[in-house]
Amino acid sequence: NYNFQVNFIHEKKGHYRLSSPCGVAFTSQGMLCVADSGQSRVLRLRTDGALVDIMCRPGKGPGLCSYPYSLCPFQDSLFVVDPMQGVVQRLTNKGMLDYYLHANLSQEVLLPDENSTIQWDQLGKWQDGRTFGTKKRFAYPNGATVGPSLGGGDKRLFVADSQNNIIRAFDVNDGKSLGAFGGIGSGPLQFNHPTSVSMPRDGVLVVGDYKNKRLQALQISQVVRNIGSVDGVQTVGGMSVVPGTDTFWVCDRENSTLLLLRVQAHTEIG
Repeated sequence: NYNFQVNFIHEKKGHYRLSSPCGVAFTSQGMLCVADSGQSRVLRLRTDGALVDIMCRPGKGPGLCSYPYSLCPFQDSLFVVDPMQGVVQRLTNKGMLDYYLHANLSQEVLLPDENSTIQWDQLGKWQDGRTFGTKKRFAYPNGATVGPSLGGGDKRLFVADSQNNIIRAFDVNDGKSLGAFGGIGSGPLQFNHPTSVSMPRDGVLVVGDYKNKRLQALQISQVVRNIGSVDGVQTVGGMSVVPGTDTFWVCDRENSTLLLLRVQAHTEIG
């Protein structure tokens, strides 16, 4: 059982008003960042709701926001996913642009094999030799999460590229593309408008598969494979991990419901 203390942050010190906020994230400094999507900006607030500053202001191009949708904190930085611009930006804790992911992406898009697995190579990239697509640009990216390193390398940023129906991976340090996987469909390792991603357990990536009305749990190690699913989730929205646990919250918008799910020891989530 959970008890909720509800505080509606609408207008506080600093003279701001929220309009259609879509994403929230806590920074390593203990502040709350809000994607104020309806006003094309990202706000940084104290936990009492007082405005600290505006990290990302309205506009198009590097360092600006058109429709910030989801936020992903990592160390002292913040990833901002902007589906209207088709970009992912990494901002420093001072709101300065670190790097900008837009068009210079790898064309390597891997489709699942007959065993519904995708191999990593020894360098932590997707293995060559399968069917490739040419989806070079983002097409309405939505969710993002930072995942584990492989073979002692750097951590990965995973992005749900919704209208391309794939999950992309990047090096978090420099934004270098490490390829992508997926494709349109309803089978394992296939997606129909993936909207959100979360890492509730090290090495387990959960994908909100919007139009398939399900969540897929994927194991990310030397192979990528499907290890379970939850069907019947009508409209998968945002997901957030409960810190220090293997549980995570999921927004089911159509059912107006919050789901609390746990990654089981082996093959299922629920």
